[in-house]
Formats: sequence, C-alpha cells, structure tokens
Amino acid sequence: MIGLSVIGSDSNTDITSHTGSYQLSDNVDTFGAEFKFKLMANPLDKNYAGKDIEIGSKVAFIHDGILMFSGIVTSYQRNHLAIWEYTCYDYGFYLNKNEVMIQFNKVPVSDAIKRLCQENSIAIGEICEISTVISKIYSGDTIGDVIKDLLKMASDELKTRFRLEMRGNKLFIEKYKDLYVNTKVINIVGNFSNSNSIEDMKNRIVVVSSSEKNAQIIAETSDPKSIEKYGLLTKIEKIEDKKKPQAANVSDGMLKDLNSVKKTFTVTTLGSDLVRAGRMLVFRQPEIGLEGAFLVKNCVHTYEGNKHTMQLDLEV
Repeated sequence: MIGLSVIGSDSNTDITSHTGSYQLSDNVDTFGAEFKFKLMANPLDKNYAGKDIEIGSKVAFIHDGILMFSGIVTSYQRNHLAIWEYTCYDYGFYLNKNEVMIQFNKVPVSDAIKRLCQENSIAIGEICEISTVISKIYSGDTIGDVIKDLLKMASDELKTRFRLEMRGNKLFIEKYKDLYVNTKVINIVGNFSNSNSIEDMKNRIVVVSSSEKNAQIIAETSDPKSIEKYGLLTKIEKIEDKKKPQAANVSDGMLKDLNSVKKTFTVTTLGSDLVRAGRMLVFRQPEIGLEGAFLVKNCVHTYEGNKHTMQLDLEV
C-alpha cells in the first residue's frame, strides 16, 4: 500500500489520491535520494483546484508501512494544464548546499565528522569508528565535500570503503561490508545488460610526495601477473609528507580497488524496499554471468499502482 503526504507543522495532508508515477532513486556517488511524482491539480475543475503544492514543502512517501522517503520539494515542471511533475530530495540536499570553514588538528575522521555535524545542526543516526587521524583546514567547501574528502583519506589508509547516506533527517556512515541485503527477490531478474572493461584498471600504484620540492617515491605496489597479462597501467598518487607512515597502506589499498576487470550489470527486477544504492547483493544466476557479490551503484524504484520494480546498476 502506498501513501504520500505533505508534512505540516501542525498536521499532515494525504495527497495519495491525486498523485502517481512515483520514482525513488539514489546513487553511491551522491548524498541524497531523489523522489519524483506526478500530481493532478486543475484550476478549472473545482474538485482539483488548489491541489498543487509549493516548492519547499516537506513530503513523506510510505510503501507497505515503511517510510521510504522524507524530504523537500525542490522543483516542478508543468507541461499540461492539470499535470504537475515534482522533484524532491532528501535532507542530504543541505549537505551539498552549505559551505563551511573548519579546522581539524590531529583528530580521528569519525570525530571530525561528528564535530562537523554538531556545528551545522545535522542529526546523526550512526557514524562507525574511523581511526584515520587528520589535520586539515577547509574553507568554502560544502559539508558534503568535506565529508567525502575525509572518507577518501580514511579509505586509502584503512583499505575500507564507507557508505554515506541520509535516512530521514539523520546522517549514517557505515562500512560497505556491513550493508549486505538478504532478500530472495533479487534472484528474479528480468531485462539485463552487462559489460567488462579494463579501461579504468591500474596494476601499479606509485605514492609520491605532494611537495613540489620533493619528488620522492614513498611507496610502490604492483601486480606482476596483471602487468604481464594486461600491460603496465600506472597510477601516481600524491600525499602530504606528514602522511608518509600510511603510504604503504595507501598503495596496497588502491591496488586492491583498481587492479581488476571492471564488471558491471544493469538489471530490472521485482522491487524490494530493502534495496538502495550502497547495498551489497549476492546473486546466483550463472547462466547470465551474474553470480557472487555485487555493489548497487545506482538504484531506481518505480511504483505504479500495485506494481513495484527496480532497476539496478551493479558492480563487482
């Protein structure tokens, strides 16, 4: 069962009866989820006059008793007298729109993110422990870009990838390995396409000093078997001199991430409300080469009447 409401300060208004074509999507490269829907509001029909909603309104979308989306209306299009097409974003929208000035001095990344949230009135759902110690000044960067940069430094050092997302109005940061989804519906695949490529492969990582006065190689990691098979593919990674002790971890972690054939799938399947971008799914469909653990890079849920489907972009 589907429900869409406009959230007011004193009461909520159910607008399900004159809305439809609901689409919910998110991507691992962006913070917020996007929600789109169509609304009927005809100024010439007394039954539908004044049904349109204002930009900036807060909305909540519920499916089968689960809150799937809450956020704000950011824009609309109107190409018909009675049809309005709205676009909404969850509260990650504000992470990308507010710039900050902040300095961190030898603090763990998880503590830095908590302080950033506290100083900018961002509610925290969960932030896993991230031990990487950082010292850095940010000035004029968005909150989202600061968090992305902090997580990248941690990922390079710890060889662990982190997922950042908003759920409701709260920020969550978790390890990808903790985000496996156990649901049977993902094994029922309809249309699909897949590709395999070495265009982004790197089998030699060289870490050097970012100082212009020092061109020293600090660490290097390579895979001779991969080089023999695919040819030499080198990436130069620059780090600050104060990060030299972590250089070997950085080169090892980057090689692990980049030294593989990039295998991707796009599949359309029955929908599951448990699935969103950043989740890990295990498939068992060897007949199409879709077997093993895959990361959901992009997820689009479509709700039409009683039909719920999803299109997933998957990557090993």
